[in-house]
Amino acid sequence: MFDSRDVQRALGEPDFSRGLEYFERGMVRSAEFETRSRVHGRVAGSRANAYEVWAVLSFGVDDALRSVSGSCTCPVAFNCKHVAALLLAACNAPSRSKARDPVPHEVRRWLDRWSGRNGAAVELRPSGPPAAGQEHLFYVIHRSEMRGMCIDPYRAYLRKDRTIGSNFQRFDRRSSWARRNLTVQDSSLLGRLALFADDSFDPRSEWPEGEVLVDLVREIVETGRARAHDIHGVALSWTPPRRCELFWDVGEAGEQRLAARDGDGSSLTLLPFPAPFFVDSATGEMGVAETEMAPRMASWLAEAPAVPRAAVEAVAGALARMGKHAPVPRLQRVEERTGVAPEPVLVLYGREQKVVLYEPGEYRRGRGRDVSAVYPCARVEVAYAGAERRLRPGEAGEIRADDGPVVIRCDPVKEAGLREAFVQAAKRHGGEDPGALRYEVSPPSGVREADVVFPPLMKGDAQDAVAAGIDFVAQGVPALRAEGWRVEIERTWPFRLHEGPVAFSTSLDPSD
Repeated sequence: MFDSRDVQRALGEPDFSRGLEYFERGMVRSAEFETRSRVHGRVAGSRANAYEVWAVLSFGVDDALRSVSGSCTCPVAFNCKHVAALLLAACNAPSRSKARDPVPHEVRRWLDRWSGRNGAAVELRPSGPPAAGQEHLFYVIHRSEMRGMCIDPYRAYLRKDRTIGSNFQRFDRRSSWARRNLTVQDSSLLGRLALFADDSFDPRSEWPEGEVLVDLVREIVETGRARAHDIHGVALSWTPPRRCELFWDVGEAGEQRLAARDGDGSSLTLLPFPAPFFVDSATGEMGVAETEMAPRMASWLAEAPAVPRAAVEAVAGALARMGKHAPVPRLQRVEERTGVAPEPVLVLYGREQKVVLYEPGEYRRGRGRDVSAVYPCARVEVAYAGAERRLRPGEAGEIRADDGPVVIRCDPVKEAGLREAFVQAAKRHGGEDPGALRYEVSPPSGVREADVVFPPLMKGDAQDAVAAGIDFVAQGVPALRAEGWRVEIERTWPFRLHEGPVAFSTSLDPSD
């Protein structure tokens, strides 16, 4: 009906290879064809318990296995290694033409369950810090623009280095994973989170006020499995209340965002629960935020979006009227600096790609075609005197200065002119637009982001194949520097030109 090659083609890698290892280790407890197209069995897992596995098979007109839809009680649940092991056991069974087992399937399952009852009782996972090398329930405390403040549970693997693995997912309380991996404390916390959740069309948790909320958040943080902002965020630890000062921070384009800091000047993030909490991203400390205003007002301010520079005056007036009843932080007046000319900067760098292409059937014979290459790339940037960072031409209309609440008005027309002048100069030396080059495979990161790419250097290229890049370095770069360009050459740039004195000597040997 089907063989191991059909299973490999239907399930793919790495699940097939992992399932093959399980099959060869004898971890398939049972495998039975319930019908021609449905297989059921039990496959042992990493622990003593075995997983229930089903596979529904689909065959083509030529009676060949076309696809597999497998389900399993393991955490992966669909077309996993246990499904592969089950199918390998089924297709390697001595004979499938013998009489069916007279014991009904449900009776067999009932008999099999005794092996589990005969062992030790299920042990609940104890509370305490999460152990590395295991899956745990984690709590992500974050703010959503649509849902407000959220505390979302995730199941995730904690690596040996205490970082979160890539195979994480939102927690589903209906899964069999929950009973084996939750603590009694987790069950209580999840129940309270469900109590405050709103599952309507516009879901927003209805958080309580006062000690009920503080006790809940503190208990979640003290599990040692709370993370800030996302599953890979900083691990949180509970700390006593901290006095917080609110102020408006000026962004790169003069926009202002509400920010917070403590008495030592440490930057804090306010979480707008009904009673605001703070998070110190540098240390992971979290606690109750104490301000000079009522908790509800502080929470409302912590939800404030960025205020564009053009709207600062109007918003400042509205906040000033509110400030008659509570101390509201004032927005800053931002100065605009015009007439600053952009300075052109050219960055030269290389991106290497090592690839061997194989035609059908050539892989096993090792007759691939080496298309490895180094792409010489050039990127244009602009710098404004006094600005905090450099820009790509046309990237921003304004940029923050480094000497106070000042923004510099960019000049997009001059920026575009500088870039176009460079592109035309580079084309005279063999440079091309990255989108115009023909690529055997997708180019490495950084190539498409360049303004100009010179002909790639392939293995075994003739001398004239590198002439374009050398010609640009020898003639184009000095000309740009003479026009006021700042040129930065990274170590990855493949061409080097010696500038300075050169000495050489010769000797003659007598011959015929």
